[in-house]
Amino acid sequence: MERETGRLMELPVDTLVDILLRLPAKSVGCIKCVSKTLLNTVSSMSFSTLHTRLWGDDDGQIPRLMYCTRNKNVLALQSLKYKDNTLTKGRHTITVSSSTPGFVHFVFRNIICLGFCLTGDCVLVNALGERGVLRLPECSFARPDAQKRFSNSWFGMGFDDITSTYKILCVTRKGDAHLRLTATTVHVLVLGTNSWRQISSLPPYEFCWRLDLNIKPVCANGAVHWLAGTQLDRIVSFDFRSEEFCWTPTPPTLQQSWNDDPKMSLFALKGCLAIVRTKRFRSSSSIPNIEIWVLKDFDQEEKLWEMYYKNKMQDCLFPLQANGTSGEWEHGIFCTTNNLWETSIFFLDARFDHWVVCPLGEVKIPDPSSICIEDCYLGTYSHSETLISLRDYADLVI
Repeated sequence: MERETGRLMELPVDTLVDILLRLPAKSVGCIKCVSKTLLNTVSSMSFSTLHTRLWGDDDGQIPRLMYCTRNKNVLALQSLKYKDNTLTKGRHTITVSSSTPGFVHFVFRNIICLGFCLTGDCVLVNALGERGVLRLPECSFARPDAQKRFSNSWFGMGFDDITSTYKILCVTRKGDAHLRLTATTVHVLVLGTNSWRQISSLPPYEFCWRLDLNIKPVCANGAVHWLAGTQLDRIVSFDFRSEEFCWTPTPPTLQQSWNDDPKMSLFALKGCLAIVRTKRFRSSSSIPNIEIWVLKDFDQEEKLWEMYYKNKMQDCLFPLQANGTSGEWEHGIFCTTNNLWETSIFFLDARFDHWVVCPLGEVKIPDPSSICIEDCYLGTYSHSETLISLRDYADLVI
């Protein structure tokens, strides 16, 4: 082994880096154990950035699962494993304390953004267990003031492959005591810098007034996407390269069937933007069905959606709840539903066209009589394994 390692290290540096860049993130992680020189090579921010440019959003890795709960002012992130129709806890547990209740803004690859009520503060955590949190620069523009009685903000993250930088987006709306919209601002933060930059591009009017704060964005294809529109039937996207908003049309067949009361949710599938839609027909005796569509090339002017899956579904899976989450797991997709009494995850195994319902067990919300805004289940999310390390961008707070 030492002889083989020695031969590898005899290669020119450029050749060695070119070889290592072609390995998926998990294999690169194993390389770190081979030698100190290889560890230093693959742990650098420049190598991580080059790896991201080469692999894009789809790094070929098995998606990982993590759920988030809130107990008063403590957020807890717990990794999950799903195997043989059984859910078990993983090895990563992350807790973040704050003076106010927190929630999840978005998930981008292995980075999770947490926000906190009233203060407008945000932190980033590494879902792969990196110790500490990265506090984002102060979002003073997202806090309510005396003239504007309420303030809501939406965040998202993406990789700009033109400048080779990670960017975070913040859309803020403020209104008066009569709930009239008085101001909408958009700011962009380049990860690693210490200030937000306001930009002139603004989202469509429907974005701020029709978008539920519980609806999480999907970060894929170098952009961030939200379901919006009067019936949550359209997609608002923000391209991090051009720093512009645009409408992304949904599949034509979905646009023609809104009288059937469908439910839709966005998620990332193989690094691409995807839609899962459940629909119950008007006949009470009909069986609802599920469709999954994937947009493989977001950069094309004409957006071409491809059907990934379509079938009848168990009645217990309907409807897809607005406060639920969807995502990718190793062999298909999952959807979550939750109420005051229990939370369940529905796994679709695409290999066998089979749905499995897995209650989260100990993740159930406590006695309904004790339910309050500070004590609840926040969602189950899918994330990937990448080389992004928050330590490359700032000193972490332990």
